[in-house]
Amino acid sequence: MLVLITLLFVAVAAVAGSVEYWLWLQRKSSTHPAEQSADQRARARGERRVSLVIESVATVGAILVLAGSGVSISQRWLLVTNGGRVGILTGVASGFLIAGFLVRWFTASATQPLTELMWCASAGCLAGAAAITAAGVYRQPAAVTLLIASGTAAIYSIALWLMCRREMLMVAAFAGLVGALCGAIPVVVADASPWLAVGLGIWLIGMAWTALGWLYPEPLWTSISVGAVLALAGPAIALHQTDWVYLVGIVTAAAVMAVSVPLRNVVLVAFGSCALLGYITAVVLEYADRWVGVPESLIIIGLVLIAIAIVTVRLGRASHQGPRAV
Repeated sequence: MLVLITLLFVAVAAVAGSVEYWLWLQRKSSTHPAEQSADQRARARGERRVSLVIESVATVGAILVLAGSGVSISQRWLLVTNGGRVGILTGVASGFLIAGFLVRWFTASATQPLTELMWCASAGCLAGAAAITAAGVYRQPAAVTLLIASGTAAIYSIALWLMCRREMLMVAAFAGLVGALCGAIPVVVADASPWLAVGLGIWLIGMAWTALGWLYPEPLWTSISVGAVLALAGPAIALHQTDWVYLVGIVTAAAVMAVSVPLRNVVLVAFGSCALLGYITAVVLEYADRWVGVPESLIIIGLVLIAIAIVTVRLGRASHQGPRAV
C-alpha cells in the first residue's frame, strides 16, 4: 500500500512537472516582450496564471498525499518491527526527495513551494528514521537519540537548502540545530539537567541566528531580532537550577544593547533593556534579600530601573544618529 502511495505521489509530481516544463518551453520560444503584440503578451500572462494555478493544485495534492500516507502508515505502524519502520520512513523520505527533484528540474517556477514542501517532509521522515534507529534498534538514551535525529535533520536540511534556498528549509535546519544542541549538552556534560540543556541550546542557537542575520540577512530578514529573542530567553529557562546562568543572561542582554548602536536598531534596545531588567531584578530578589532585606531590595531595584532607563535613552539616541565626522 505504501509503495502504491509513493508511486502515485511521484506520478502526480511528474505530471505537474511535465506541464510546467511544457509551459516553460512555450514561453522560451516566444519572442522578446518588446517585439510581442498585445495578443501575445496577453497569452503570456495567461500562461503564467495557468502555471500558478497548476502549481497550487499540485501543492494541495501533495498535502493530501502526505495526509493519506500518514493515515495509512499509522493504521499498520504497531504491527511493523523497528527495522521495518526505519525502512518505511527511509523509503518515504527518498520518494519525497526524488519527487522534489523532478518538480525542481522540470518547472520554471521561481518560488518552488511544492519542492520546498516535499523536501521538508523528506527531512522529517529521515529524522524519524534516525530516531527509531537510535532508540529502537540500538537502545540509545533519550539525549543521544535527540542528538542523532536532530543532527540528521539539520545536516539534511542544510544540504537541501543549498540547492533550494527557501525559508521553510532554513527553519527546518535551525530546528534541527536546536534539537542537536539540546541533545549534545547532556551527552558532553554528564550532570547537566534537562532544563539546563534546553536553555543553553536555545541560547546558543539564538547567538548563531543573530550572527547569521548580521552577515547574511536573506532569506530571513528578521534573523537578528528573532535570534536576539532566543538568546535572551534561553538562560531564563535554567535560572531555577543553575546560578551562573544569571551571569549569562545579564551579559547577553548587555551585549544586545551594545550591538543595537552600530546596527541603529531600536527594537534590540528594547529587547535588551527588558531582559536586563528581568535578570537583574531576579538576581536582587534571589540574593540581596538575604543580606539587606525587602525594603533595601526594592531600593536597589529602583536604582537599577533608573540606570537602565538612562542607558536605554542614550543608546536610543545613539542608534538614531549616524557616524560622526572626524
